[in-house]
Amino acid sequence: MRLDNIQAAVQPEIAEARRTFSKSLRKLISRRLGVSALKSLFRVRDGYGFLTPRQPRLISYSSSKDARVLMKHLYRTLTWPEARDRARDGAVIVIPVAAIEQHGYHLPIDVDNVLVEHVTEEAARRSGGKVLTAPMIHYGFNEHNMGFPGTITIREYVFIDFCYDVAHSFVRQGFDRIVFVNGHGSNQMLCNLAARRINNTTRALAGAVAHWALAKDAVDRLRESEFPGGMAHACEFETALYMYLKPELVEKDKMTPREAPSRVNEFIYDDLFGSGPVHMVNRWSRISESGVEGDPQLATPEKGKEFAECSIRNLVEFCRLFRQQPVPPERNFNYSNERLD
Repeated sequence: MRLDNIQAAVQPEIAEARRTFSKSLRKLISRRLGVSALKSLFRVRDGYGFLTPRQPRLISYSSSKDARVLMKHLYRTLTWPEARDRARDGAVIVIPVAAIEQHGYHLPIDVDNVLVEHVTEEAARRSGGKVLTAPMIHYGFNEHNMGFPGTITIREYVFIDFCYDVAHSFVRQGFDRIVFVNGHGSNQMLCNLAARRINNTTRALAGAVAHWALAKDAVDRLRESEFPGGMAHACEFETALYMYLKPELVEKDKMTPREAPSRVNEFIYDDLFGSGPVHMVNRWSRISESGVEGDPQLATPEKGKEFAECSIRNLVEFCRLFRQQPVPPERNFNYSNERLD
């Protein structure tokens, strides 16, 4: 029998073996890691149930109706000529910024990184080539949490300079729209300053946003914890998102609400979705045994999915509008003193 005849004869058995293996593998992953992990790692191909790793999708990106190219949504996967082309085409650069820090007894120390990375990378993937997500800035300003193991802190001025240098590097390549998407509360003011420095020193535009602020519509619908304080740190919000993205790492039996009230007085209180008129962040070990602020026991993966999807949709839409935002010419209304020239 010829070789090609042999291959044709055994092809059905090979296909059946692959289907059986894929089915068993799907069951194993679902049982051990959860359905969300299965969906995030693999896709079904050709309707046969074969498991293959997720890849960047093909999208139309040409004036020619028939032309289709592999559009990468992660900056780190580009070659340098591709980076130049994406700058020329006006891609918005999204820089995820987070922290490594304690998140109570029940969550890993990578919470901030995992949440903001998912939102930013998924937004870029869905943007049709209009958004590029840069590699994560993993560490942030965290001095207030240094009483807990598992926390890394970067000095505030070093952090601002580092974020600025990263963003300015993109401007030097020709990208003129930069967005810091932050996943750690104490980074926010510093990201704001880094973005403002870009606006003050270059012709590009830069902004900064916390990923949870983009989920406000979903939070308003689904929140069960009290305000203020129910959503602050390792709370209903963050725990729900982590339960959706990495349920196998959430230690539900160790969940505990914060021991001390989030509201100190009518001027000082804390919540991801609205804080008091006086900004004051105490050293965390003075006021918490567990490190939690809020109520993680109210979290569900279903809420987490809604929060994530809301943030992703709003980030894509903001980047679309940001791309269209004009930059008026800068003017100088000061008196021109020749003695100062």
